[in-house]
Amino acid sequence: MKKLTNALRHSSAGYARRKHRTNTTISNNSDLPRLVVSRSNKHMVWQVVDGNVTLLWIADFSITSGTKTEKAHELGVSIGKKLLDKGISKIVFDRNWYLYHGRVKSLCEWVRSAGVTI
Repeated sequence: MKKLTNALRHSSAGYARRKHRTNTTISNNSDLPRLVVSRSNKHMVWQVVDGNVTLLWIADFSITSGTKTEKAHELGVSIGKKLLDKGISKIVFDRNWYLYHGRVKSLCEWVRSAGVTI
């Protein structure tokens, strides 16, 4: 296990600690594809990546109605269905440094409800 740097020990660099934890989880399950989340203030983009190959890419640009969390709910279900159609039933959730809260949590829960193991 890597020794944490001084910046990772302080609470001002909480995002770095979260990123370190996420990277540890991903490296322990490197044989599985990962669901990568990228979000801005208005939109979210999700990618399913296996190694360096993007298997699936989806964003909420086309949905104009509903709150951000409702958009994540709708697209989480569609991601789950598309993953099962491609024969992928088990993935690793790469939330980067984002907290597991709100839109990120909603997406993950609805992908699970579609039948994909995270």
